[in-house]
Amino acid sequence: MSKKVTLRDIAKETGMGLATVGRAIKGTGYVSAEKKTIILECAKRLDYEITPVGKKDGVVGVVLPDTSNAYYGSYLRYVEIVLDKFGYRTMLFNTLGAKGRVSLAIDLCERGVLSGLIINADMTKQEQARLEKIPVVSLERLLGNRIPMVSSAHREGGKIAARILLENRCNDVAIFTVRHKVPVYADVRIEECKRILRSHHIKVTVVELDSELATYTYVEEQVEGFLRRHPEIDGIFSDDISAYFSVKAAHEMGKVIPRDFKVVGYDGSEITKLIRPNLTTIEQDMYGLAKTSVEVLERLITKQEVKAQYLIPVKEVRAGTTM
Repeated sequence: MSKKVTLRDIAKETGMGLATVGRAIKGTGYVSAEKKTIILECAKRLDYEITPVGKKDGVVGVVLPDTSNAYYGSYLRYVEIVLDKFGYRTMLFNTLGAKGRVSLAIDLCERGVLSGLIINADMTKQEQARLEKIPVVSLERLLGNRIPMVSSAHREGGKIAARILLENRCNDVAIFTVRHKVPVYADVRIEECKRILRSHHIKVTVVELDSELATYTYVEEQVEGFLRRHPEIDGIFSDDISAYFSVKAAHEMGKVIPRDFKVVGYDGSEITKLIRPNLTTIEQDMYGLAKTSVEVLERLITKQEVKAQYLIPVKEVRAGTTM
């Protein structure tokens, strides 16, 4: 009969402290995302038997691309607060474009270690099919009618952005967006803004950035490079990070904001306060997104009916990058 694998075996295998391994396995304290992934993958490889948790001390997995991104970091902060109010602890999976991390989260849910998942990540078709059999809520990702999605009302956000750019008499607009492997509902704001602007005979160029390369350095290089190649651009619509680098590049090119160059951001993240002039943006309700995500997941866990989509209103915030 084979020896039962213990936490000490995992600690020895990974070279990490026993206390660190215990926190990662039981979800009872902070462990960095990188260490947690190594530990959980080792536990799976060694076939460590993790005791399933009950609802009172349940753990929910939150799967996000990269919490260093202002949007995901803000969402995580609020979703942890709401999960705690519902009696759940949080286990974070930062996918960071690495293979296997979505599967790992699904494995733990299938084994009863996790009560459910809240997910925003690229994934394979096989992983998506497995998600349909467990309690899971999608943040923004279009994963079919069997997996409920919580998202901002992005179509309305696109309409607001187009209206602001039209009011500011922009003639040549660039829209920066990120290309994903799995479709995201946020893309409708791009399509809506583009449709309205083009219906008013405004030139629109959509610039897609690679989601797997979307570090701040990469985004800065792509945004600045595009604007230097196209000095005729007089309007921008993008997430707040790309908007920040658009304003920075415009200043360096000698453009006067908002006289020569208008910028409309999206998200309403803290970075908007760092931009001079302050950024006109369309603010997402991060607490509303987090609260609804947890409420819908709780309904799934307790076998109640849910809708296919939950759309949270957005809000226009005018500031100095438009007139």
